[in-house]
Amino acid sequence: MGISSKRLNQILKEKLNKTGMQIIHDRIILEVKRKIIHSELTIKEIAYDLGFSDRPYFSRFFKKQTQQTPEAFQKQAKNHIESKFNTLI
Repeated sequence: MGISSKRLNQILKEKLNKTGMQIIHDRIILEVKRKIIHSELTIKEIAYDLGFSDRPYFSRFFKKQTQQTPEAFQKQAKNHIESKFNTLI
């Protein structure tokens, strides 16, 4: 891109109020949530699929970003799908 990582982070912080790393983490969490909701993969398989070699580290990362465990999010998503809010049922 022709700019330093420090300058890129300054620009991102000004425009989006987030650093480059925060944007990357947001994207990873979005992909994890999508996979939890729309796939039959286990949490462990999702972790490995997204490049996490250590399952406990993945869980800590997810909890730090979302304030809930991947299992809690999965349960919440399943409950939501099974509830009256699901227009497909």
